Amino acid sequence: MSNREFYQETFSQVRGTGEIRWEDYEMRRRGKSLKWFVTLAASVALLAALSALAVAANFFGLRDALLPEKGNVNVTDERGVVVPGEYEYKDFVSLSGWGDTPESKALAEWRAF
Repeated sequence: MSNREFYQETFSQVRGTGEIRWEDYEMRRRGKSLKWFVTLAASVALLAALSALAVAANFFGLRDALLPEKGNVNVTDERGVVVPGEYEYKDFVSLSGWGDTPESKALAEWRAF
């Protein structure tokens, strides 16, 4: 007995409680997927707008956490040699988190090194 015959014999004994009409299923599926897609797109747009608003208005200190203040770094000449006593201000972007966390303290120690 092949696998196909085995499955046919096994599942031929299973009977459903209702009648399945594929036409009804396909019609319901199309309308639902379009409505779901529009709802999903609106939700994503709303979340993006609220996130941008939270950063712009500095809610919960988000702007300070995401856009840190400028820090000073040593100036190098065209050969890559550090010019002593000269500094320039640049933006530091890191994943170290808030100022009092162990990660940010480790980053500060690394910068000092």
